[in-house]
Order: sequence, then structure tokens, then C-alpha cells
Amino acid sequence: MECTAYLLSWLRKDGTSQDMDTPISEHEYTEVSNQNQWLKATNECTWFGIACLRDEVHVTDLILDQNRLKGTIPKEIGVLNSLEAIHLMANSLTGTIPTEVGMLPNLFQFSVPYNDLTGTIPEEVYTLGNLEKINVNRNMLSGTISSGIGQLKKLLGVYYADNLIQGSIPSQLGNDALLAHVWLHENILTGSLPSELGSLTMMKTFVAYENKISGTLPPEIGNLHALRTFRMDLNSLEGKLPDELYNLVDLEELILDSNYLTGTISSKVGQFSKMKLLYLANNYMTGTIPTEVGKVLSLGK
Repeated sequence: MECTAYLLSWLRKDGTSQDMDTPISEHEYTEVSNQNQWLKATNECTWFGIACLRDEVHVTDLILDQNRLKGTIPKEIGVLNSLEAIHLMANSLTGTIPTEVGMLPNLFQFSVPYNDLTGTIPEEVYTLGNLEKINVNRNMLSGTISSGIGQLKKLLGVYYADNLIQGSIPSQLGNDALLAHVWLHENILTGSLPSELGSLTMMKTFVAYENKISGTLPPEIGNLHALRTFRMDLNSLEGKLPDELYNLVDLEELILDSNYLTGTISSKVGQFSKMKLLYLANNYMTGTIPTEVGKVLSLGK
């Protein structure tokens, strides 16, 4: 079968050379070891967490979230060239993301959050033209966000939160026209928001709180008419809120507290008819609270 040798070599207890027929330790892999002949049946297409094409040869899905997996993601994953989805959330995986992930041309979901992965996101990941979702939240990844991210024309979601990623948000992100969700919070990002983000008219959530992002909010943000959540608290933003921001009438959460914003709150705030959370505290804004805030009936609901 296509992946038997690869999976067995990866999931042997502690990566040792014990007999391949030895069942996985219940202590380490409680969920896996109790499901569908994992590591026992010769056809891996019957194993828990594995899905295959109808030919029962080519593996398409590797879904092993919350299964106490240890060790590294082996480079041999690159031989599973029919893989469409990798889900390894909430295990205890360490080491780096292998560059061989870039050998999976059909991959559209790569989800490895809540692990202990280190190193950078390989440049090869950004060559996967079918990729729709990258989720590496809650690891210890470093490096920068590559400009290559702009090559992923089918990308719908980028989830890089709670890592050690540095540098600025690349302007090329604005090339991903279908992008709807961006989570970059709790990193060490610097620089300013690129005006090219205004091209992401499908964007629904943009969350980048607790970084070191500076500069002003670009007026192009007013082009994001699908935006529901815009959260950039605990950064170093400055300047006034652009008038264009008030064009986002479907915005539900605008959270910009703990920055260095100045100016006043425009009377146009009354246009936020769907707003539920509006946080502007701990800035340097002046003036009075406009009475139009009273028109935002959904606040606090």
C-alpha cells in the first residue's frame, strides 16, 4: 500500500526499531490504538484517521488531531503525493515542518496547531497552488511571513497566531483575492499594515493583536466591505482613524485599544449598525463621544 511503511516508521513507539507489528502504546496514543485496527490491518485505508481514494491505494487524508502523537513530522510524508488534508492538531509534535510538504501538489488543508513545532515555515509550502488553509497556531515557529504567500491564489485562511514570527506583513498577501480569515496575533510582527490589504474584499476576520505593528491604518481598509472582525489591540498604531473605516457597515467587532491612536471619534460611528464590540481605550484620542454612538443598538448585546 502507498503509505504503510511510512506510517509505521513514524508511529513506532519513540521512533525505535521495535517490531512493526507491536501495537502502539496505549499511554501515548490512546485514541489511535483503540480504533479500527490501527497498525494491525495491512490496508492502511481502514485505519482510524486515514482516508483514501476509491482505489484504496492512494491516501488523501491524514486526520489525527488530539492523539498524543510525539516526535517529528518525517520527511517521508512527501511520498504521499495524493494527500489533500493533513490535520495533526493538539499533539506533542516537535522539530520542524519538513520541506517535503511542498511535494504534495493536491494538498488544500495543512493544519498542525497546538504542537511544539520550531523553525520556519518552509518556502516550499508557498508553492502549493491548491492550498486553501494553513493553520500553524500555537507552536514555536519563528522567521518571517514569506512574500511567497501571495502565490496561493486559492487561499481562504491563514492562521499563524501565537508563535515567534517576526518581520512585517508582506504586501503580497493582498494578491490572495479569496482570503477570508487572517490570524496573526501574539507574534513579534513589526512594520505597518500594507495598503494592499485593501484588495482583500472577501476578508471577514483580520486579527493581529499583541504584536509591534506601527504606522497608521491605511485608508484602503475601507474597501473590506465583508469585514466582520478587525482586531489590532496591543500594538503601536498611531494617527487618526481613517474616515474610510466607517464605510464598513457590517463590522461587528472593532478592537483597537492600547495603541497610540489620536484624533476624535467621528459622528459616522453611527453607521456601524451591526457593531457589538467597540474598544478604543488606552489611546490618545480626544474630543467627546458622539451622540451617534446611541444609534449603534447592537453594542453590548
